[in-house]
Amino acid sequence: MSTQTNLYSDVSSLAVPPFKNENDGIVELSKSEICDDPNVDDVWDSNELIFCGHGRECCELCGTNHRWSNAHKGIYAVSGDDEIMDADDALGQMERKLQGALQFEKGGGPNLTIGTKYSHDLMIEIYRRPEYFSKIQPLLLSNTLRGLPQDIPPQYTPLPNGTKVTIKNLVTREDLNGEVGFIVQFVKAKNRHGVRLANGSVVAVIPDNLDPVPVNEITSLQELEHALASCQEGGEIVIGPGRFRPNSGILVIPGKGIVLKSSTPTSNLKETVLDCTLKTTPGAKGNLFQLQNIKVTNGFEIEDNSYGKILITDCHLACNDPHRDNINVGDCSGTKCTFLKCTIEGGSDGLMHGSHTTKLEIVSSTIKNVGSRGIFANADFMIKDSVIKSCGSYGIKCRDGCDVRGNCDIQPGPWDTFGTAGGMDSSGDVYGHQDTFVNLHSSSAMEAAEDLNMRGYY
Repeated sequence: MSTQTNLYSDVSSLAVPPFKNENDGIVELSKSEICDDPNVDDVWDSNELIFCGHGRECCELCGTNHRWSNAHKGIYAVSGDDEIMDADDALGQMERKLQGALQFEKGGGPNLTIGTKYSHDLMIEIYRRPEYFSKIQPLLLSNTLRGLPQDIPPQYTPLPNGTKVTIKNLVTREDLNGEVGFIVQFVKAKNRHGVRLANGSVVAVIPDNLDPVPVNEITSLQELEHALASCQEGGEIVIGPGRFRPNSGILVIPGKGIVLKSSTPTSNLKETVLDCTLKTTPGAKGNLFQLQNIKVTNGFEIEDNSYGKILITDCHLACNDPHRDNINVGDCSGTKCTFLKCTIEGGSDGLMHGSHTTKLEIVSSTIKNVGSRGIFANADFMIKDSVIKSCGSYGIKCRDGCDVRGNCDIQPGPWDTFGTAGGMDSSGDVYGHQDTFVNLHSSSAMEAAEDLNMRGYY
């Protein structure tokens, strides 16, 4: 019998003999068909999984359901109380529905008492008959077993973030089959990839339900300019290693949601270089604009836009002109604009943030070797686990406060808008007046360093 079937009428396919009782004595499984037989006690197999005395996880005769207990021992891809409860409820409800349908087929009425020999016989039959079992099989927790030979082998390597995939063979979400998205994470404990779809939503999908889409990388400026001109909303442009310099010295991102990324590993991010100023199109709109794993040599301008989200990850953003700001962030119409694991280097100011409608976040990034200020901000923003150093004047000038979270090391300076130096090191020590430097909803920067609740990345 297949280990993926776990037929109710047989000993559970999960069970690995020998079986032991609560006193650790070896026992044989019971053949009794008496409900609540006092001589039939729970048993444990060699993996310490629990079953009724018949060897079933769930048994109408014994009135037991050990799916919950076994799931908490990590044998399924589902984990956590809520996910286990949802999976167990979905399976149980389908079993009850099919028991009722079978009873009606046999000429019975609408009421069914469970936990009886009769309901046990119905359960056996719905698991044996293909037309009924086909409705149960997609919901079996054993379809997503972890750590057993029939599942994803230990050497399975998760698909890299950014991989383009097509979703296939989903049963409970058939509407997603054929959808194309991009891998954003892999949760090992749940054996699921997070897949970002064209509408910006992220769905959790097991590897067996994903097909990687072959991607042809761009190797010339002509190919890149053509790809930018023809790319559709939700599209992805993958650039190979090399230096790409437009004759105008400016490369403009089309006014739609796209992903622009390097094909090279993050450790080699300097291999894909846009040797120019990079700009978005004024008034651009779309679900997501993402720049990933690319070096830009002469500044980055995010024009006023209405993207759903802007995400700049693993990029080296340089500016070789000491008389201009490196990065300018315009009006993003309430959009979250996040710089994650980036290096911002050079320019007059490292980053200029001027719009009160833009939700700017700087996370796990470094700003350095800037002529004047690391960040000049007219509006508030959040900075977390980041470093600002080697600036000509000082780390941050902010006119509306900023959220300082996690372990930051921010270069102090001789003044800021409030008339006092502003900076914070990784220990939480603040240069200048901590309550005017940061806006932490009535909490100081020092208090934020001590309060773990303030360190959550939102």
